[in-house]
Amino acid sequence: MEVSYSMLVMVVTSALAADAPWGVWADKEQKHTYAFLKNNEFRFWGERVSTNGVWQSTPGICWLGDNKRQTGNLIIYVDTVQSCMQAELLGNRFVLCEIWKKGFDVNLTEICVNRVLTNRTTMPGN
Repeated sequence: MEVSYSMLVMVVTSALAADAPWGVWADKEQKHTYAFLKNNEFRFWGERVSTNGVWQSTPGICWLGDNKRQTGNLIIYVDTVQSCMQAELLGNRFVLCEIWKKGFDVNLTEICVNRVLTNRTTMPGN
């Protein structure tokens, strides 16, 4: 059976989405912790705010521009703020790259930024 390149890309993309590294992740200084939990629950602990929200992930779920020149695979919703991110596992790091954010809350701006995160076994305070 011959497998086309586009079929292979679809299979690999589906596998990455299914095996996405959801869990608890923090930056090097552990000043910003992201928890992607079951039932799409989201928790964030930062320097100025600790908050809850929800997350949704699908390849190409959000994009920038009419021609979709940048696409994201993760949307985080917290209060009035939405953040479109490209999330990927590189080595043992979880990399978040901001595509766009909508809404504004000065306390929530630290959620929607580029970050390189490492896995944590516990949430802050545990």
